[in-house]
Amino acid sequence: MDFNPVVIDLSHHNNVQNWDAVKNFGILGVINKATEDDNYVDKTLAIREAPVRARGLLYGAYHFLRPGDPIAQADFFLDTVATLKNPDDMLLALDHEDSDVPLDDAKAFLARIREKAGRSAVLYSGHL
Repeated sequence: MDFNPVVIDLSHHNNVQNWDAVKNFGILGVINKATEDDNYVDKTLAIREAPVRARGLLYGAYHFLRPGDPIAQADFFLDTVATLKNPDDMLLALDHEDSDVPLDDAKAFLARIREKAGRSAVLYSGHL
């Protein structure tokens, strides 16, 4: 099967050297890891915003949900995203992969984002 993603998710684990090549491949947007738990900020979030946007690509941010208080994690995520240059036009996303995090925590996180940001975040998960 041929698969050509149009949006990619990245974190500090991915070393992107050539943003023009990313765009030329057909990528339309990047969802970069912003936060994890209630105390970790991905160092590449702010660094990648300018080169991604300079190429006309969409830029979004995701939170990697961990066991613990989902409301505190949502607040931390929103506070972190608010430090970027254009936070209001970013796609907000929740990455729910940790099998120790119940679905109810993901729902609480998403409800808090809707409540505080006035818009919904998307959810992607490997186990619903």
